[in-house]
Amino acid sequence: MTASSIASSRALGLRLPVDITTWATVEESDIKAAKDRAKYKRRRDAVSVYGNTQSLKEAARIVGTSERNFRRLWGRCCALAPDGRPWGFRALVPNKVTRKVSRKELLRSLKGVATKGFPGSFEKLLIDFPSIRTELVAALGRLGPEAHRPVTMKGRQLQLQFERLCFEAGLTQDDYPFNTRERCRRSLPEWVKRVYLPQYAFAYVKGEHGQDAATGFDFQKEGDARRAPAKAWDEWQLDEVKIDVYARYEFLSPDLVPISLELPRIVAVVLKDTGSGAVPAWKLVIGREVNVGDLLEVLWTAVSGPPKVQPSVPGSDYQDGAGYPSVVLEGLRWAWPRVLPLDNALAHLANDLRNAVEKIGGSKVLLGKPKTPLARAEIESEFSALARKVLHQLPGTTGSGPTDPRRKKAATPLEGLIRVEDLEHTLDVYFANRNGLPHAASNYVAPLERLRHNLERGLLSVAVLPPDRRHAHVFGLRREVTVRADLRKGRPPFVNFMKLRYRGPALTPFTGYVGKRLVVRASPMDLRTIVLYDEQGCELGVLRAEGKWGALPHDLRIRRLFLKLRRENSLGKQAEDDPLRALFAHLNKGAQRDATQAGQLAYLMRYLRGYSGELSPSLLSDIGARVHLEKAANDISEVALLPPPEGRTPSVPKLLAPAPNPQPPTPKSPQQPAAQTITSARPVYVLAQKRVRR
Repeated sequence: MTASSIASSRALGLRLPVDITTWATVEESDIKAAKDRAKYKRRRDAVSVYGNTQSLKEAARIVGTSERNFRRLWGRCCALAPDGRPWGFRALVPNKVTRKVSRKELLRSLKGVATKGFPGSFEKLLIDFPSIRTELVAALGRLGPEAHRPVTMKGRQLQLQFERLCFEAGLTQDDYPFNTRERCRRSLPEWVKRVYLPQYAFAYVKGEHGQDAATGFDFQKEGDARRAPAKAWDEWQLDEVKIDVYARYEFLSPDLVPISLELPRIVAVVLKDTGSGAVPAWKLVIGREVNVGDLLEVLWTAVSGPPKVQPSVPGSDYQDGAGYPSVVLEGLRWAWPRVLPLDNALAHLANDLRNAVEKIGGSKVLLGKPKTPLARAEIESEFSALARKVLHQLPGTTGSGPTDPRRKKAATPLEGLIRVEDLEHTLDVYFANRNGLPHAASNYVAPLERLRHNLERGLLSVAVLPPDRRHAHVFGLRREVTVRADLRKGRPPFVNFMKLRYRGPALTPFTGYVGKRLVVRASPMDLRTIVLYDEQGCELGVLRAEGKWGALPHDLRIRRLFLKLRRENSLGKQAEDDPLRALFAHLNKGAQRDATQAGQLAYLMRYLRGYSGELSPSLLSDIGARVHLEKAANDISEVALLPPPEGRTPSVPKLLAPAPNPQPPTPKSPQQPAAQTITSARPVYVLAQKRVRR
C-alpha cells in the first residue's frame, strides 16, 4: 500500500476503532427491489466482518469488489449525516445519496429551449441571489415589513411573492425561473418543506396559525427528548400551590385585645431543580394570588442564598448536612440554570419575569401548553409529596378536595389551627432537610450530596452570573421613565415610578433635558429606592422616593395595595402624610370583619417585622407596641416559672384571664422552691381572646 493510499484510508477512518453497533439501522424489508435488497445484505455482511476482524481483503471478497472500492464504501459509512450521526448502514442502501450535489451553472435557455437539465437550479438561484432567500424568509415568518400581512403565505400568494422578488433582483424573462413553464411552482413549496421549515418552523407557525399554535409547537417540537432527564442545575421549574391547611393569625385589636383570625388563602411559590431534585428556594405568600414580585424574589434568593426562617416550633431545625444549595455549596452561589419551564399563569406571562430570566440570566423561558401539568411533572410531584408528608398531617387540613375524609377528621376549632409563623417555619425545615435526604430525582442520593460530588469532580458545568448582575434591583422591575422638571417653580428633575416621584443626585446632569427617556430598575422587595440607567445601559445612580415613602420600607405588594385603597378613597384624605400608618389603621379596623383584610394585615405585619428598626416614630407609636406584644404572644419560648408563695395567688392584670386549668409547677422540696422550665406554645396566663371564624 502506497503512502497516499495509507493517508486516504486514515482520512476515511480505516485505522480508527469504530463501534458499528451504534450506527443507524435500515429496515431491509422496505427495500422493494430484490436485487437491491440482496446487494444491501452483502454490503452489510462485509462491513460487519471488517468492523470485527479488520480484514480488508475478506470484506472486499464478500461484496465482490476491489479493496479500493470497499474503502470508499467504508468512508461513506463513517461520514456524518445531516442529523449529526454517521451514515452507518444507511450508506449501504443502493442508490442512496449521501453527499449533497450542488449545481455549478445556472439554467439558461437558447431560443426557448433549456440548454441543461433542471436539478439544482432553484438552490443555485438562491445562492447567486441571496436577497431573494432573505426576503422569502422574512415573508414566510412575517418579519420586518412583512409582519402585518393579512393573507396566508402559501399557494398562489407565495408564488406571486417569489416572482416579485425575482423581478426586484434584476432577473428578466430570459432568466431562470421565467424561462421555464413551471416557474418553480413545485421547487418553491419543496424548498419550504425541506429547507425553510426545519430552521424557521416557530416563526412560520406563528405567522400562519397564531401565537397559541406557535407556543404549543415550540413546546412539543422535540418530542420525548424534551422530557428526558435534565442535567443537574440545567433546568428549574417554578410554580405555585395552594396550601391545603386552614391557618390562623393573631394580632391585637385597637383596645389591645388579642384576636385570632382564620386566613382566607395561603400560597407557596416553590422552585425545583429537575436534574438533582433539590429545592433552591421557596416563599410563603399570604394572599389569593402571587404577583411577579413574589416570583422575582424567589429567583433572587435562589442564587443569593435563602435566609433562614425565624424558629417558632421547638425541636424543629435543620439536620446535619441540610440546607439550600446556594448556601451550603459555595460553587452554586450565583449559579443560574439554562432553561426555566413555566405554565401560563398570569404572573408567569409578565415581561419583568422574562426580562430577568432571558436578558439578565441568559436562560430560556419555555411556556408550556395550557392544561398540560404532566409537562412539568417534577414540580407537580413535589407538590404532591408536600401535601402527603406535611400539609395533610396538620390540624385543620382541607385534604385534596371537599369530599376528602381528612377534611372532616382534621376539623378543629379556631384556636387549634396552626399559626402562620409555625407553618412557615415547618415548611422551611421540611425543604431544607429534604435537600439533605435521598431523593428519586438524584438516583436516591441526597440532592446536596450529588451536587457536591459533581462540583468536586468537575462534572457540573454551571452558568455563573457576572458580578455586575449580582444585585436585587437587576433582577427586579424594569421601566422606561421620562425626566420631568419645573424650573419656574424651583422643582428639580424627577421621574415618576408607580405613582411616586423619585429624585436624586443622578438626575442633576439632566436638568436641561426635560422629556428625556431613561430606564430605572427596582427591587420588588424594597421600593424605597430605584436605580437609574442611561440609554446605553450604564448605571447613573440611586433615586429615592419623595416624602415618607422614601423612608418607610415597603415592597411591591404593599405599594399596590395602598394605591388600590387610595383610588377607592378608603384611607382618608391625608393618607400620603403617613402612608403605612394609614394603611395599618384601615386594615386593623376591618380585619375583624373581612377575611381578605385579615390576610393583608398579616402580610403587612410580617413584612414590617423585618424592618422594626427602620420604622418611623409615628408608625411605631401605633404598631410598635403591638408588634412586640404580638411577638411575645406568638413566639414559642422557654418560660421559667417560680411557684407562688403559700397562701398567695399570682396577680393577674385586669385584661388578663387565667388559662383553662392552669397547672402550677411542683417544687422539688418545701424548703427550697425550684424553678421549673417548661416549653409551651402559649404562656400560662394569656390575654382574653376574641374568636372570629371565617
